[in-house]
Amino acid sequence: IYWALTTLSTVGYGDVTPTNFNETCYALFVGAIGAVFTAAVVANVTSFFHATELSESNNEHKLNCIKRFMDRHKTPHDLAHNVSEYFDYIEQEQEGMDERALLSEALP
Repeated sequence: IYWALTTLSTVGYGDVTPTNFNETCYALFVGAIGAVFTAAVVANVTSFFHATELSESNNEHKLNCIKRFMDRHKTPHDLAHNVSEYFDYIEQEQEGMDERALLSEALP
């Protein structure tokens, strides 16, 4: 168990070493699996924090989605500009918060 945990966690070990070619190959294989496992854990944690940053409640994310929608549907430039300015206005006036939605969630 000690060897498996230290190998999979990629911490390494010095007191348990492979003694022949087969053990060396096995140790390399398990070490590679440990490195991939560690990378997957780090990637999942990073993805979680990135997903919370780009949540649907993020106004910048909403504006980017609307801009992409308008680009795909070839919205006239003047209309797209007006929509962008409207979102900027809402962001400045309400400081990015929908007061009615906030109060309806907070109050019974």
